[in-house]
Amino acid sequence: MKTLILCVDRDDDLGEKGHVSTPVIGRRRNVEAAMALGLADPEDSDTNALFAAVHLYDQELPKLKGQDQVEVATIAGHKRLGLAADRKVSAELEEVLEAVRPDEVILVSDGAEDEQILPLLGSRAKVTHVHRSIVKQAPRLEGMYYVITRLLDDEKQAKRFVLPVAIVLLLWGIAYLLGLQAYALGSTLAIVGLWLLVHAMKWESRVGAFFHDMGEGIRSGKLGLLANLIMLLLIAAGILVGLRVEADHHQPSHVLIASPTIYHTLLFLQAFLPYMVSGFLVWAAGTLFDSWARDGDAGSGAWAAACVLIFLGLSGGVVLDVAVDILEAKDLLHIATTARMLQLTAGIVILLGGLLVGRYLRAPQPAAHR
Repeated sequence: MKTLILCVDRDDDLGEKGHVSTPVIGRRRNVEAAMALGLADPEDSDTNALFAAVHLYDQELPKLKGQDQVEVATIAGHKRLGLAADRKVSAELEEVLEAVRPDEVILVSDGAEDEQILPLLGSRAKVTHVHRSIVKQAPRLEGMYYVITRLLDDEKQAKRFVLPVAIVLLLWGIAYLLGLQAYALGSTLAIVGLWLLVHAMKWESRVGAFFHDMGEGIRSGKLGLLANLIMLLLIAAGILVGLRVEADHHQPSHVLIASPTIYHTLLFLQAFLPYMVSGFLVWAAGTLFDSWARDGDAGSGAWAAACVLIFLGLSGGVVLDVAVDILEAKDLLHIATTARMLQLTAGIVILLGGLLVGRYLRAPQPAAHR
């Protein structure tokens, strides 16, 4: 049986630093290559891998029986790694296997990076053992560095693991700049919780398909998909803000209605109304854009809906403010202010103008004279 002890230097430190041509076959040449690399860069871990391969060779020699043989060789890739390294490693592997013709191979590496050759090597020879040579003062250092590098290079894994970490770090950075650390902590917990929920329920494909469809919809002119999402987020935010305002507001002792239910309901609606109106306005804008992109015509219904929403936002805000002031028994001068009168007038003008525009758009247009 013939055994090949194979050392792999995927990033070609032998050639770049030690100026050693590969492949290197034989004990003497491997020792010379290790010494050349060690003198060029004493801290390079590939030097240890080369000496480890020679050490294994020396250990196997006394065990040989009869026709058994052992050989040691080193192959290298390319400094740019990736496809260039894999092609060079593959070519040199073929050359070594052709020259040695082993029955089994013992692979020696200095980390996970070099072990990428295993599938390639396993398809051409029988791999009986993998020996990893790691510097004792820094165990797993190169393996960890390689894992991080691979996560950044792999688009799928980067989106799965690196993207949540990047978002969290970005949120914390912005929060510290704005002095909003408490919000950053809450956002971090929400992102981590959502990430764990998606992976625990195996929703990765569904979430990915959702964002893919949304992107395709935006690129194809279907802005309504994004508008619907923003509307839901605004309404959810409005509910949270309304509940927060209602819970934090202390009811005055001189409220006209004894039951606090109506008073707190008005406080909730007062805080919730701007978010609700804004959400539906975003929805109306998305509908208008889709209609214009699809038919070249902005629908009259969406225009009318947008004007009604603005009217409700302006006039509804005034009505709620007045109702709260009345319940709190405030005087007439505080209730009937100029700003509120102007706000109510602006809402009525926008409503009438929107209805007129909608009527004009719905009216049949006269045929053009030739």
